[in-house]
Amino acid sequence: MTSSTETCYHYSINLGAPRKYEMVYDFNENYFTDHTGKPLLRFAIIGGSPADDWGQGNQATLLSERNPLPSGIKVRWFSVAEDQFWEGNYQFDQQRLNRLVQTNVNDIIDRTTMNLAEYFEFTINMVPGGLVTVWILGEGNQYIVALFQANKVDEPNWDKFSRILERGKDFHISRADFIKERLTETTTEMGKYTQQEIIQGKLPTDSAPWKRMMLTYPWVFAVNDEFILKDYFTRYTSAEQYYTYQDQNQFSLPPRPVPIYLSYYIEEVATHKLNRLNLLLAPEETMTAFAQLNNTKPLHEPIKLFLSINDSITDIDVYVIKGQQSIALNNIKAQLTDLYNR
Repeated sequence: MTSSTETCYHYSINLGAPRKYEMVYDFNENYFTDHTGKPLLRFAIIGGSPADDWGQGNQATLLSERNPLPSGIKVRWFSVAEDQFWEGNYQFDQQRLNRLVQTNVNDIIDRTTMNLAEYFEFTINMVPGGLVTVWILGEGNQYIVALFQANKVDEPNWDKFSRILERGKDFHISRADFIKERLTETTTEMGKYTQQEIIQGKLPTDSAPWKRMMLTYPWVFAVNDEFILKDYFTRYTSAEQYYTYQDQNQFSLPPRPVPIYLSYYIEEVATHKLNRLNLLLAPEETMTAFAQLNNTKPLHEPIKLFLSINDSITDIDVYVIKGQQSIALNNIKAQLTDLYNR
């Protein structure tokens, strides 16, 4: 029961998994916990997997929920491609959660300032290998608040568990037949790609592809001298996204994941004209470049994501630079766009 002295917030929970790797959840075994360790708010998608893009998910609680901030999380799910049950627990950093929900987000693109506590969402993703990630999203900003490893567990009663599939009172399907059904469903990415990965021994078993996307580096964003970099919004490989403002010292920022999208403002030095541009980077190419330069000397110097922009802002070259080494990024998409969203 919620204490009358606890602050309640308006938030909901989304649940997701990679499109190629279906996860099945039990409503009774997935929940946020309160400060005593008891269930605070249960979440699940009944009857199938909420496959979605990384860092996203399907609605798994009522949008009208109002609850205290969670103290922890309990998860339990069945990974179809791995034929494996996973279970895990995690205690949130309460100071960080409280600090995040009280954040005032200065949305420089929509020109609004809102407090994240007005309404926010938690998104939870599970991946092969048992890695669990929890983000908090509010007013366009998304941050990781949990990253933990679940443990392999057994399920002694498949028949009982399979009732959550909700296919009728008399429905029965064995564990092996259920897996075969899902892996051969040709209209899904599971059916199109995952079975072949299993046959070829390429199914991720240690969450390595997602752990790679979580890697962070000391890096700064810069443009050529004909322009002044102002505020910018970034989406990262970690599925985090948030603003970096001109008055922040980039060299004092903590290490960040690899950027894959930036919406940024530059001022023309000669005319003081303000422009806004969008830049889309290829994740694989950019992650490879950052990893390659990470150990380049001088070690104390951050990686620089550098944009060389011509005077008419019609041509942009993008480089990842450290020390004397420079790697050109070729798979980019750049766009000059409206200053603000109307």
